[in-house]
Amino acid sequence: TENQTATVHVAVVPWQSREEQQKKLQPLADYLHKSTGRKLDFQITKDYKTSVDLLVNGKVDIAYLGGSTYVLA
Repeated sequence: TENQTATVHVAVVPWQSREEQQKKLQPLADYLHKSTGRKLDFQITKDYKTSVDLLVNGKVDIAYLGGSTYVLA
């Protein structure tokens, strides 16, 4: 079905340069794609607020947040 092949959109807060972070996340994306058949699209945001906004507004499926930020979302 479409859900089984749909891309999973993940918001991630920046912790280093966008290029380095994307490079470090790629093995995880590859592993999860191989394991689930679903592609992952990591969207590296400029800050926590942007990640929360994307999550709350349904623009991403998952957001990598700290505990207190998740509660606020």
